[in-house]
Amino acid sequence: MREIKFRAWDKLKKEFVEPYQYGLRFGSDGSFLLIDKEDIRWESDIISIMQFTGIKDKNGKEIYEGDIFDSPSKNKFYVKWWKDGWYYNNVKDEEEHVSGRLLEIAEDWEVIGNIYENLELLKKRTKK
Repeated sequence: MREIKFRAWDKLKKEFVEPYQYGLRFGSDGSFLLIDKEDIRWESDIISIMQFTGIKDKNGKEIYEGDIFDSPSKNKFYVKWWKDGWYYNNVKDEEEHVSGRLLEIAEDWEVIGNIYENLELLKKRTKK
């Protein structure tokens, strides 16, 4: 059974916050709240939550939704949940397209960043 873990990106402060220092509550509509010790709340429009995929890259680093890979061909890919599992998507492709299943490449590829701290990596992609 896979470990269920999350990380959280504070869109205002532009930094990761540890969701387990707070109360993490999910709504049935996909919304969520982070509640700290003083009952201050952060809502979905301020915080982005990323789930751990249960998979590690070639260096043993945990892979989360939104992580960016550098492929052997030097194309950039990012991790996303799509329909029935974890996939990687070539950043040149449409949102509703996936390039392949994450399990196919994870042990051979390296996480080099994420879509929150390293968005510039997606802009430096190679062109076909």
